[in-house]
Amino acid sequence: MAELCSPYYSTPYFLSDAGIKNACDKNNNSSESKGATASLLTDEFFQSILGRRGTLLSLYPFEIPQQSIGLTTTCKAIQDDDRMIGHQGFEITYRPSSGDSARKTLRVVAKCKPLALKFVNIFGEWIEKKSGDVSQYAGMFRRVSYFRNSDVREIKVMTTQDPRFTDIAPKVYHTVCDPSKEVFVIVMEDLTDHVTHFNTINNASEVWDQEDIKVVLRDIARFHSIHLGNVTSLESEPWMCFYSGSVMKALSGFWRALLCHNRATFPDLWTTKRTNLVRSFIDNMDRVWKIIDSFPRTLVHYDFTPRNVCLRKQEFTTEDNHSRFFIANNKLSRVSCIYDWEMATIHAPQHDMVEFLAFVLPGSGEVSTRTNLVRFYQEQLEKSSGMTFNSQKFMNVFIAVCCVYALHQLSLKTITHSVTRLPYFERAVQSHMGFLEDLEAMGCLKFLYEEPV
Repeated sequence: MAELCSPYYSTPYFLSDAGIKNACDKNNNSSESKGATASLLTDEFFQSILGRRGTLLSLYPFEIPQQSIGLTTTCKAIQDDDRMIGHQGFEITYRPSSGDSARKTLRVVAKCKPLALKFVNIFGEWIEKKSGDVSQYAGMFRRVSYFRNSDVREIKVMTTQDPRFTDIAPKVYHTVCDPSKEVFVIVMEDLTDHVTHFNTINNASEVWDQEDIKVVLRDIARFHSIHLGNVTSLESEPWMCFYSGSVMKALSGFWRALLCHNRATFPDLWTTKRTNLVRSFIDNMDRVWKIIDSFPRTLVHYDFTPRNVCLRKQEFTTEDNHSRFFIANNKLSRVSCIYDWEMATIHAPQHDMVEFLAFVLPGSGEVSTRTNLVRFYQEQLEKSSGMTFNSQKFMNVFIAVCCVYALHQLSLKTITHSVTRLPYFERAVQSHMGFLEDLEAMGCLKFLYEEPV
């Protein structure tokens, strides 16, 4: 193997000579060995990353700060084998194919994904251990969870070649997707020192200003235009998971039990008023989903929080070829960088905006702050897609998605919050539910409960 050493810190065991030999021996001695282990890290693997850039000379591993909370962290904590889980950095030195005698380096990050079933089972166990009726729905959750197939799904999405995606995603150098061996690896660019707003979810409302938010809304609108109104091929993919109105309706018992559990566990967060409001959304699911279904669907990120979104440092000049896509106007001349696409699904495009605003806006604020951003996003989606939308209907879909987000994602995230406290979560609930409560007080939710005359 090419020279493997690190002048920066002691080499992790799985990357040491002994660790690699141990992994190789296990693979050679057992046909049942599965998962990404150090035996994957061969010269051929790193040469595949380089491609035609040049010839591999050496590599140095470097640490990537890991999230202190999350399902991947939980997977790592409970693993009892030598599989690689999470992120690992590598600085690769190579000789350029161009004939340049000077050595060059390429810094990359390998994301080694656990089997999606592990996520499904961990969350299912969390639900199973809860008191009350919600525990009886653990098995059902495992059967319908969006975590299903997320291992393959992220790799499939990350290999998208449309510039409306590649402009806003980390550059991908190499992927390995072998479900039979439970190996799911994405090798991408190292974002260190190239982005701002990285993992700012804990204090997002203090970090993200209106222009920062507009950069993201503009870029995600452009991405949403790729499949807008044309999701038939996505629906047929075996790795895709999405909910229909009939599925959401069939899950009503789960939503009610979840709401009851969350109310009992966090009464100050899920107040009586708030709980009754969400219960009314469940009661009127047919009408709420009918409004959502009235809008063209597309591929959405579905985990669109400041944990997975940042901004690149460089700006596009007016002479840049990208300028026709990106607004050359002060801070809006920047571009987003969006990662962790494992939860991507088919939904109304308003969903990603609903989720992002819940986490970047303050716990309390004016209704107009959100609605003005909705109008901005609508303009950007129209510009990117060439379609035109009725503004009132567009807003109604946004509000309907807000209702579903409250009873679905926020309710499930409350389970996570009960297991491992999320510093940012209660602010997001206050922000999102405060907006819906204000709309209710203004009489702006009546359209959800009444059929149009």
